[in-house]
Amino acid sequence: MSINVNSSYLAVIRDSVGSRMFRHLFIDNADGTSTDIIKNGRLGCAYYVSFILYHFKLIIEPHAVVASTVNDMKANGWSVVKGPEVGDVLVWEASKEHVEDELHEHIGFYVGEGRAISNSSTLGEIVEHDWVFRNVTMILRRP
Repeated sequence: MSINVNSSYLAVIRDSVGSRMFRHLFIDNADGTSTDIIKNGRLGCAYYVSFILYHFKLIIEPHAVVASTVNDMKANGWSVVKGPEVGDVLVWEASKEHVEDELHEHIGFYVGEGRAISNSSTLGEIVEHDWVFRNVTMILRRP
């Protein structure tokens, strides 16, 4: 027997709604302190998406930034496409919403019927929402 990666991948994405496990990612500072670079979930979208992709061996490593997640995806055969299909990764335009006046892109998964799943900057947890809540700048499909 072998794992059905496609079905498992989609199930994990759908089952992640409500999870708060992507609220914190700490780095060690030179002075011996640590910093939560995800800022209590406000910047957790790339960590969430890359964690799932990494789990299914669809990228090389988890990331905390959208650009490095996208670069890893492209290096591992993901292609940019015009229209979304279930399981595709969506990248939304940069916004200053909820993140201290800094521009940040947003990334999540397309789950069909006009819906997406991503990390909520305001709630710090994974939510399902309209896929065009913000302008989509890129759609990526796995090999």
